[in-house]
Amino acid sequence: MQHLLHIGGIEREERHLDIEDRAVLILHGVEAVHRTVRRRQRARVFEPVTVYEACRCSRERVLSMLRGFAPADRQAMIADDGKLGVTCEFCSRRYSFDPAEVEEGQAAGQ
Repeated sequence: MQHLLHIGGIEREERHLDIEDRAVLILHGVEAVHRTVRRRQRARVFEPVTVYEACRCSRERVLSMLRGFAPADRQAMIADDGKLGVTCEFCSRRYSFDPAEVEEGQAAGQ
């Protein structure tokens, strides 16, 4: 996915920002704060929070997702090795299922 930023009337791809572009972005942020103060608008400052990446995928979640597909769709997903394979797009963890295991849960109403 391409991210474009509008900087000083010029659109630039986000990953190709040079030092001047970054300075312009910072100045725009400072100017926004000054406008808020000049207009006597209430500016709220929040406590910092720690941001982290964590994947919540699990074998059970992937299995549940696979069971949500129609049987014909699941059949089409079976690879040459006879397994249903899923790779998490977030953490790249690979899951492999026997088609009978997926169907087993369907018959039990899971």
